[in-house]
Amino acid sequence: MEAIKLSMTISSEEYRQKLTAAFSPEILKALLLAVADAYRTTPEHCKRHFDLPDRHDLIGHIRRARIHEGIRGVAERFSLKAEDGPNLNGSSRFLSIFSGEIRMICCKISTKRSMLRPAKIRKVLAKDNYDAQHLLFGEDPARTEEALQHLAVLVHAPKGRSRDQAGFIDIVIPNRPFTQYMKRLELFSMFPAEIAEHQELFKRRKRRIDAEGA
Repeated sequence: MEAIKLSMTISSEEYRQKLTAAFSPEILKALLLAVADAYRTTPEHCKRHFDLPDRHDLIGHIRRARIHEGIRGVAERFSLKAEDGPNLNGSSRFLSIFSGEIRMICCKISTKRSMLRPAKIRKVLAKDNYDAQHLLFGEDPARTEEALQHLAVLVHAPKGRSRDQAGFIDIVIPNRPFTQYMKRLELFSMFPAEIAEHQELFKRRKRRIDAEGA
């Protein structure tokens, strides 16, 4: 079968279709809950295992590890490929999961509208994230559609000054220069019932902690 070369813009809607073809609603919901669970349980885990000065500095690292544990669990449950690999200089490792034409990694960003930092490894992974501007100016990669692998990023951040609630959990597709997001799935909006349940669990936990401290 003759391969079909790219000859048109990859639109926001086409990226949405690629994401939803790769990750079913059940997978997206499971990813949402994995990250939300990590936020909710990390402070209590740190409180049980570390003294106050240490847990203050470690909570971000522990949360990241628990998020990765949760995502690996989702990958295993839905038979997705998961891979842990080093960045380009080997100073840290990161988790990827694969489905369809999508490779997904996970990153914390400062605010919902913050742009991902264009780390060298991310720019390498986003080499197929073509947008209208690049294609219009003749940067058509002349690669086959079957060979494309787009980078998606599950982004998150704490809610305000809270350390045990996520303010948002989204999936974004950045363009190659990391100057804009070409598509965003807002998982809170997609699964409001699940988020409402998590908020209720958070309130119960706060009431229990307040009662224990009284």
